[in-house]
Amino acid sequence: MHGRKRSEYKAKFADPKISAALEQKAQQWNQLSQILLQQRRSASNSSAKANAGTLELTTKVLIVNPDPSWIWNMRRDFLLLQHPQQFPIVPELDLTATCLQRNPKAYGSWFHRKWAIQQLCTRKNSSAHTRDSNDDSSGISPMERL
Repeated sequence: MHGRKRSEYKAKFADPKISAALEQKAQQWNQLSQILLQQRRSASNSSAKANAGTLELTTKVLIVNPDPSWIWNMRRDFLLLQHPQQFPIVPELDLTATCLQRNPKAYGSWFHRKWAIQQLCTRKNSSAHTRDSNDDSSGISPMERL
């Protein structure tokens, strides 16, 4: 990091307690990512709907490490399967905010945040268009609905 000598940074990892804790954390993260990969394969093979456990697991993994784009992609796929009509924007914005607080330079978090907002806007526009075509007597312009 900035202003720190490399030897000071490396010395921290020489401590057996710290290195053991980091190794355990890495093993747990690898196990969780393997479970996610298995769930993704089983969902794609059987075209089954995603369960809430998968989204919770992606949340946990992404909070620990928001960098892997494949986990964000998996989350988007499961969200689209679970919520084809109504998109839950608030939990996604909360998740991305938490991830960005942990690592503000994580591109995956920024891209997912942008995608979530686009989903909300797209779905609102399509529902407003459907209402406009079904009922033009409301007297409210489409711009006032947004």
